[in-house]
Amino acid sequence: MKFTYPIVCVTWDDACADNSWTSVKEPELKEAVVTTLGFLIKENKKHILIASTYDEENMNCSIQIPKHSILSREEVVPAEKDN
Repeated sequence: MKFTYPIVCVTWDDACADNSWTSVKEPELKEAVVTTLGFLIKENKKHILIASTYDEENMNCSIQIPKHSILSREEVVPAEKDN
């Protein structure tokens, strides 16, 4: 199967939020390294845009990731289907 957009696997350092009461004397800094898999719809110097679903005119479940947060990125090549 041939896709219009390449499939990419991106590991990146995400922002981390906490809405609970926490001590300001010794706050814990948490790392939030995450992995996103999807179709690379667009990129520029600062960002990439990945979507999990697309058709000829629309996309769904998209995420824009700042390039400075990317730790690793690789293109995923789907296995050929034997007929």
